[in-house]
Amino acid sequence: MQYGTLRPGSSVTLVVSVNTSGNPGFGQTSCGAGPSDTVQGSGSRSCSFAFPNGASGFTNLGTLTFVAPSNAAPYGQVHMVAQVLDQNQAFILGVSLDGPGSFISPDPPVTMTLDSLSATEGQSFSGTLASFSDADAYGQPGMYFATIDWGDGSPNALPATISGWSVTGSHTYSEEGTYTVTITLRDSDTPYNYAIASGSATVADAALNATGRTVNTTNGFSDLAVAGFTDANPNPSLADFSGSIDWGDNSSSSAGIALSGDHFDVAGSHSYADLGAHTVSVHVCDVGGSCADATSQLLVYGLSTGGNFVIGDATSTAATFWGANWSASNPLGGGTAPAAFKGFANNPNAAPACGAGWSTTPGNSAGAPATVPTYMAVVVASSITQDGPRISGDSARVVIVKTDPGYGPDPAQAGTGTVVAVLCP
Repeated sequence: MQYGTLRPGSSVTLVVSVNTSGNPGFGQTSCGAGPSDTVQGSGSRSCSFAFPNGASGFTNLGTLTFVAPSNAAPYGQVHMVAQVLDQNQAFILGVSLDGPGSFISPDPPVTMTLDSLSATEGQSFSGTLASFSDADAYGQPGMYFATIDWGDGSPNALPATISGWSVTGSHTYSEEGTYTVTITLRDSDTPYNYAIASGSATVADAALNATGRTVNTTNGFSDLAVAGFTDANPNPSLADFSGSIDWGDNSSSSAGIALSGDHFDVAGSHSYADLGAHTVSVHVCDVGGSCADATSQLLVYGLSTGGNFVIGDATSTAATFWGANWSASNPLGGGTAPAAFKGFANNPNAAPACGAGWSTTPGNSAGAPATVPTYMAVVVASSITQDGPRISGDSARVVIVKTDPGYGPDPAQAGTGTVVAVLCP
């Protein structure tokens, strides 16, 4: 009988159990040079061997022989077990009755190799973590269980799944970085037989996706959202983001980042030397390394002073917003405008708004400004009426008109241009 690798000072006790029925059989048990013993009827006999200091594995310490009862068959009514006392821990092991060369030891050690692990922050990782093997020819994967420490402060000893000779698991890392993953694999029926493997989990920063916008704004704006972006990490931290804006006029500035519903806005403050269209480039980054870029189109316009110019709602893109023949140049959906209206409304003296009414006085008395912006907000009216010296109308829409040269405050100096954008509705 061979004894496998045991630590010095361990001991092995062999027990032969005989269970007979009917006429009892007889057998003889001897342990090495010890006295003979007779197995009779039902019961058990035992003998012990010490594992001495300095002995190596697979050492022959002694032999146990017995004769089975005549009416008992191996693996049937004759049983042999070994009790191993290894560093004050007792383990019971089954022993086959194959005869000379039978092997008794704690289970051969299990070995485990950790696979490389790559994940993305905020996204669930699920897959194989490690593979293991058992030198025991009769070992089965189902005899083992495993726990995982993911290394990110989540509860330790989370259960893993044994799938064949592999350890699998699922986890979501909240932040990018490198984490130490530790897996402990244990034999369910031999607790001292275990393996521990540690390795690195490389968690990548989740991708950012930036989107440009088309924005219409007056000049000299503050905290204007010019682009937006999303993070593939479902639980991002606002403090992790930074951004910059290239305003397209050889100037740039840092960007403000703000959460807005299911995305983040990228905002900035700026004043252009010239009104009109400007291409803006936005660059945003996560502290973990992911970055994204977007291009936005800004149309910067101005307001007329003293009130607002008006065009008719049936006007095409070519617009006449001021002139002696304004009524003839601006058909309305709600009737013909009075001839006394030349195109400028001085009340209210404020930025135009959809749905708001306006009023003015006839002809030059409205006080049209001396100059107009190159890009200007203009009211679109569907109905204009006159009641004595007062002319009033509605604001069905507000548009931006790129004005042509030639405007003057006298109705004889017509103001014309092209509608290039709609502000509202």
